[in-house]
Amino acid sequence: MSFVCKTNSGIKQYMIFRMCTLFHLTILITSLLFCVGQTVILNPYKDADNHALNIPATREQSIKDLSEYLAMNCHNDIEKARVLYRWITENIYYDTGFTRGNLTGFVSPDSVLQKRTAVCGGYAGLYKSLSEAMGLTVVELDGYAKGSHYTPGDSFSGPYNHSWIAVQIDSNWQFIDPTWGSGYINEKREYVHQFNDYYFLVPPEELIYSHFPGNPEWQLLDSTVTLREFENMVFLKDVFFKNNLHLKSHKTGTIKTGKNVHIEIIVPVEVELLTLLDNGGDILPNKFTNQKRTGDICHLYITLPEPGEYFLRIFSKQKNTRESYILTMVYKIISRVQY
Repeated sequence: MSFVCKTNSGIKQYMIFRMCTLFHLTILITSLLFCVGQTVILNPYKDADNHALNIPATREQSIKDLSEYLAMNCHNDIEKARVLYRWITENIYYDTGFTRGNLTGFVSPDSVLQKRTAVCGGYAGLYKSLSEAMGLTVVELDGYAKGSHYTPGDSFSGPYNHSWIAVQIDSNWQFIDPTWGSGYINEKREYVHQFNDYYFLVPPEELIYSHFPGNPEWQLLDSTVTLREFENMVFLKDVFFKNNLHLKSHKTGTIKTGKNVHIEIIVPVEVELLTLLDNGGDILPNKFTNQKRTGDICHLYITLPEPGEYFLRIFSKQKNTRESYILTMVYKIISRVQY
């Protein structure tokens, strides 16, 4: 039962109370709509992640102890796969001192667990060893990847340069890359240890832009891609897919042209692009690149100052945020025509 005073002063106080309540409710709804507009997504693996990040050091000394503790409170295979992914990406650091070359070289899982450093073969091997101890069905994949040393136009041959994981969840195979999930190599060739959620359960049609398995069957695509086709694909980073971008024109990574190029990319209205054009060394002035938006299509107009080889680096970020632009994709542009 509620009481409302019927005196004039009481009615006035009640009306003020109602107006304040409505005001705060409006603020709350506005805030919620803003969050929806910014695509704030709750972490569906919050419990598994918290479990992985709070394991006693005494339970991290052996494959057996660690796998048993990781499996605690996991209700299904996807939670097991996730808790393992989160633990490895948090605790294993990339070994930047490893000799450049066959980066998939074998290092025992026990050694990786003790040293807490590895390259991709060590990450994948440890993931496989722990996951099998937890009852998961896992395959370690070797192949070529467009990693930190890659430049559009490069070709692949010789020993494979990367390893990653296929895990079976609910009778379906899913891709996981614990190496790339743990961090990245920056422009100074320094390792930055930073968790990347994208490389947990990557869709096959997205992973093929950066990962080419030695066994084509492990592309898990309706139509397999040849190595030459993989080499010719646009160099797309994970941010391309995170920001929900799509290629509309120029679906190969190398563009042969005259003086001008017009590229079209489907870009959500909440995402903005930044372009940089360089000739392999110097960044050219902004006057050589322009962009125009038509709905969700971003038109990029490139004017080359002279014949030669160029790289168009496209960065993206969410609008109305303080985050920095992140490298999203790269084209190689070749002009042999005399202007």
